[in-house]
Amino acid sequence: MKRVPDAERARILEGLKTNWNLLHHQFQGLSVITDTIPKRNRKEMLEREMDILDKDIKQIEAHPILYIS
Repeated sequence: MKRVPDAERARILEGLKTNWNLLHHQFQGLSVITDTIPKRNRKEMLEREMDILDKDIKQIEAHPILYIS
């Protein structure tokens, strides 16, 4: 197992947050009414991706020391 340096951990966390912000910006640009299947699919896809990133961010923030195997 190898410990991830703090600088790299910070870079990973920053990248995840940047990606989440980009997806959130796209999500905010969606219309309020999702009356068509493509609109609904797009909204659901953005929500899924944001949830995954959110879980990853919380996981990394909860553990100050990361190891790679």
